[in-house]
Amino acid sequence: GIKDRNKIAESNKEELSNIPIDKGWAWVIVGACFVMHILVVGALKSFGVLFVEFRDKYSVSSRGLGLVQGIVITMMLSLGLGANLLALRFTSQKVVFIGGVLTALGFILSAYIPSFEFLYLTYGLITGLGFALAYSPCVVMVGIHFKKRRSLANGISVSGSGVGSFIFPNIMRWMLNEYGLSGCLLLFGGIMLNICVCAMLLRPLSSYAAKKITKKSYTHNLNEKNCDLQQLMKVKKMK
Repeated sequence: GIKDRNKIAESNKEELSNIPIDKGWAWVIVGACFVMHILVVGALKSFGVLFVEFRDKYSVSSRGLGLVQGIVITMMLSLGLGANLLALRFTSQKVVFIGGVLTALGFILSAYIPSFEFLYLTYGLITGLGFALAYSPCVVMVGIHFKKRRSLANGISVSGSGVGSFIFPNIMRWMLNEYGLSGCLLLFGGIMLNICVCAMLLRPLSSYAAKKITKKSYTHNLNEKNCDLQQLMKVKKMK
């Protein structure tokens, strides 16, 4: 009845209070999301640098290359809801980690394509799906861990987009000059694996509840030992 509902409400309130809101690990999550924005948006904005290289190597039209970029952007933005639903089911940490693997895989496979048509699969679909899985859950995680300072936290996190848009095209241009198109894509694939590092910092909400349960069980066991010790002392006194 009403008592059971109150107990459930109190239990849920205690679990929520155990999540670091506006403090502690919440700021580590902001840092991870900041780096993630640098990687995802920076890589997305760097495609313009690859545009000329792909056009010259495969003799493809600008329309065809624009379609590849359109597929990536469409997948990244349209699959955001699905990515967040997966995060609710499997935790943001796992979803973003898989997104990082797919993003890196898309860049690496793009270095070995025999013809331009394969780029629709490797960069368009695989990398686009990776971006979608990595991007949306990070935005949600910041909102969960902040209340009073949510605007500041979101501002810091999203500002990584500007940083990535500024530095990544220059890094890619240097890589192209030094290692060529295939070498650049391979190196960029390695850089994208840092999304997986960011993912490992996104602690699932269940981990806070688990710590609390462990603490309660430890306290319960300690109380039981104290009771047993007191009973033993009483028996000795009686003797």
